[in-house]
Amino acid sequence: MHRRFHLDVEISAPLTAVKERIAELRDDMPSHDRFAIETSLRHSHSDSRRIVEDFVVRDRIGRKPIAITFDYHTRVTLDLTSGSVTYDTYLPAGVHMLTRQAIEPHNGRVRIRETIDVTAPLPLLWIVYSGVTTAQRYLLACVQAELEAQHAPLPDYPDSRPAG
Repeated sequence: MHRRFHLDVEISAPLTAVKERIAELRDDMPSHDRFAIETSLRHSHSDSRRIVEDFVVRDRIGRKPIAITFDYHTRVTLDLTSGSVTYDTYLPAGVHMLTRQAIEPHNGRVRIRETIDVTAPLPLLWIVYSGVTTAQRYLLACVQAELEAQHAPLPDYPDSRPAG
């Protein structure tokens, strides 16, 4: 079974700052997956247009003492021209997630357009879909708050000198 999710977030920050922050996230798997225990980079290659990295992530479902750990694979591709990032993730039990983040100027702000395609067996589809959409909403809200705080304009204070 398949579900698609779209999320647009507009950020009041410079385009380059948004691209750099989104690019930094590709090396921070725990920011995408709060249950990730360990991440290891297995392979990386790049050319003048893109950087491609293959990760193995150790994850868990549940909590101790009944937690189940498992590994999954994700390929992260950063397009150096556009700043877009693609996460192609394969989990056990036939779960596949394809996440694409495009970054573009929009009405004086920067918009991150995220599309997530989740394919999973029917009994798992809603669990995976709701988990990933909740996590990505939270992640992008944190990125938005962080960048807007860093790039907030200074208040325009009136001149405090007496007139005359």
